[in-house]
Amino acid sequence: MYPILGAFRYPCVGRQGTLIIDPLVKVYDIRMSIRSLAPIPFPAGPTFLKMHPKLSTTVFITSQSGQYQMCDVGNVTLGAGAQFYQCPTASYVTAMDISSSGEVLIMGDAASWMYQFADREEPSVNAYSAPLEMPETPPPRPNMFIGDESPLSLVGLPYYSELLLSAWPANSIYDVGCPPSTIETDVTQQIKMIDFVGYAPNPGTRLRNQIPSRKKKGKSMNEVPKFRSEQVREMLLGSRRSKELNEEASS
Repeated sequence: MYPILGAFRYPCVGRQGTLIIDPLVKVYDIRMSIRSLAPIPFPAGPTFLKMHPKLSTTVFITSQSGQYQMCDVGNVTLGAGAQFYQCPTASYVTAMDISSSGEVLIMGDAASWMYQFADREEPSVNAYSAPLEMPETPPPRPNMFIGDESPLSLVGLPYYSELLLSAWPANSIYDVGCPPSTIETDVTQQIKMIDFVGYAPNPGTRLRNQIPSRKKKGKSMNEVPKFRSEQVREMLLGSRRSKELNEEASS
């Protein structure tokens, strides 16, 4: 049995198939990694544990016999914090809780009696306290396997209404340099190496200091990769423009 309170963990033990209350409240800090802190001795056997609503490191420890203690898990020392108190019950304690203000401690026993403890004459109590409403946790998304042949559409894009940063204007798109042209076979067969430099006669198939262009001719801007949203937008604009031209021609 491991009741988790806040960022700390207070375990009990089981021996030979029977649950036995450990007289030591073992404290573990689980905020970053599971780190064991100094245990809190409680010979009566800790049955109920409750964290203070305003003091994050203060815990109330109560046994079934009605003995309870309030101590700081970060500073377990002898003194006022190590004093034990006794609830005047003739039965055994079945419930224990603390008010949201942290000023009233209440216990209930098997004889249907309730006992209140406070450190002042008129403690403040929130009569309309309610548990904090937390947002619903969204269900986890299914696992996605992405391989070498997986399309990029598996990832998807969120909805957007503004122009994307990747949508470069036309004046920012330019052609990169082409790879060097290959040397003809007739030239490579007549190469003569002199001092690690190759020389070959000009076959006369090309003009001097000129090479053929390897770029595509008639390349339009439509060949630039675009998102689907941009493609659909251009299609809508094109159809609207053609409709306007048809109306002007008919008029």
